[in-house]
Amino acid sequence: MKVLPQRRRAALLNSLLAVCLLAGAGAAYASVGSGSSARTTSTTSTATVQKGTVLATVSGSGSLVSPSDAGDSFVTGGTVTKVYVAAGDKVSKGEILAEVDPTSANATLAEARDALVTAKAQLTDAEAGTTGSTVSASAVASAEAQVSQAESTVTSAQAAVDGTVLRASVAGTVASVGNKVGDTVSGSSGSRSAASSTSSSSTPSGFVVITNPAGMQVTADFSETDALKLKKGMGATVTLSATEATLNAKVLSVSSLPVSSSSSGGSSSTAVQYQATLVITSSTAGLRTGLSATVAVATGSATNALYLPTAAVTGTGSTRTVTLVNADGSTQTKSVTVGVEGSSGIQIVSGLTLGQTVRITTVSQSGSGGFPGAAGAVAASAVAVRAAARRASPVARTEPADGGTTATEITTVRSVRAADLKPGQTATVEGTTNSSGNATTTVTEGG
Repeated sequence: MKVLPQRRRAALLNSLLAVCLLAGAGAAYASVGSGSSARTTSTTSTATVQKGTVLATVSGSGSLVSPSDAGDSFVTGGTVTKVYVAAGDKVSKGEILAEVDPTSANATLAEARDALVTAKAQLTDAEAGTTGSTVSASAVASAEAQVSQAESTVTSAQAAVDGTVLRASVAGTVASVGNKVGDTVSGSSGSRSAASSTSSSSTPSGFVVITNPAGMQVTADFSETDALKLKKGMGATVTLSATEATLNAKVLSVSSLPVSSSSSGGSSSTAVQYQATLVITSSTAGLRTGLSATVAVATGSATNALYLPTAAVTGTGSTRTVTLVNADGSTQTKSVTVGVEGSSGIQIVSGLTLGQTVRITTVSQSGSGGFPGAAGAVAASAVAVRAAARRASPVARTEPADGGTTATEITTVRSVRAADLKPGQTATVEGTTNSSGNATTTVTEGG
């Protein structure tokens, strides 16, 4: 193997590389400048005035909630002795669901009843008076108070006994049973926990949770602009996300307080939204609390009205302009009065007649912003640098160690430059093609 160091070309190589880099930078700068200008194009089409219904809507998203859902719990705590239902069972209002041990409650009731009997006897004695004396008004009043207190105690004790039996507060389907026989449960002052349409958590809780889709509602959040357009009684459509089924609904109420909102994307501004409650007027059979839905409320409509595509009308307010196409093909700008504006169509109140044609002009821009051109210039510069390196850098030719005649031209030697090798040194050359792997050769000084 013979290596040609060619140190004389080192200065030339450095100069050539600098020139190529400067040329590439200049080309990139020029490309950015020339590519930043966007090209504007416009296309035209026509539309005819038609007659039909124009519907204006606002949209929000939320979930279903049933005010008939309930979570029933024991009034009196104790050890569960009977559970009569399981998840999925149908129950009617008043049906027994479970029981707890009533022993303690029954004993308390018996004591309260005995106390009442004693109080009534004392009242009788007070009213009769002692032998040979007059009736004491204060003694009678005190006895009457004791009877009243005893009666109240009996009423509470009876309620505690009744509270050992859990009954369904609504008809529906059992969604869950929270405990089993042998568990100890605590009592609650109120046996029913109903779903709340104003709470972010609309699922009731209790020993037995019962769901009932009757009177199903949907709560949805609307932007502040759209919320101002909502009124009680407005019609709406509710589309379920899970099934894409569409239901009819009516607005029940719109909250005057905003729902919690937060900034997004690091922006300091917040999106204010208001919650509206709507009642489903379609069949609610098969609906479940918590199903997500999209709500579209009709805020305005015009039937049997003339209308055009929204893009055909320019301007703001009730008076706008269109480009009318005459029968001879000429055009003129004409003022029109508009009414209900939907998402795709707008009502024409006056200024045009059915069947007239208007022109729609669509303007679009195209352009790369300059970066693709810059990338191309940099790539071209890189190619030039590589070409210059191949022309100016030392070149070694190797003969395979297996004695073959194929020579491979290389530009790099592992770890060292070819020009820095000394006579007698050995080097492993990358890029050899012989079957025995990398060739090891003896380097000698060349002319």
